[in-house]
Amino acid sequence: IAGLVISSKKHIKLDTRIKKDEKLKFIDMLTSLKNRNYLNEKINIWNKNTIYPQGIIVIDLNNVKYLNDTFGHEAGDKAIKAEAEILKKIFKSSDVIGRLGGDEFAIVAPEMQLEDFAARKNLLNEECRKYNESEEDPFILSISMGCTEFSAVNSSIDDLLKKADEELYKEKREKKSLKEGR
Repeated sequence: IAGLVISSKKHIKLDTRIKKDEKLKFIDMLTSLKNRNYLNEKINIWNKNTIYPQGIIVIDLNNVKYLNDTFGHEAGDKAIKAEAEILKKIFKSSDVIGRLGGDEFAIVAPEMQLEDFAARKNLLNEECRKYNESEEDPFILSISMGCTEFSAVNSSIDDLLKKADEELYKEKREKKSLKEGR
């Protein structure tokens, strides 16, 4: 019986470890947000059930390479974590916020219409401004965003991210043109 009890305890520990590993598979370690794996899984489930959320937003922190090269990776990590906290503050609990990697985030917003994107964009930019005013960091927290809608045709994560990225980089080009005075 003693061997059975020990074996049972080992199985419980193994089961607990497996559950922990499964959870970590979907979590970004730096920000504690969901990761791209989780977004892929969630979108696949929605596609199978033909439940199409309304929008996906892609957010890119501006100038993170410069920030890392100038102030070090700790500063870059701080900016990424700060943006993650802002995203948690702005988006609803029904929205899925994830870090795609590096300095890119994605938000799957089931109740968002494209018309709502401008308001969310303004809120995010305002929160970045407030952060910059309240913190004494050697950097400015700045973001660019793109948004697209789900549909039966436009439903794979790769298609959605590509389309949202196109919008994001359009905004980056516009910001660069304004900065250069064109």
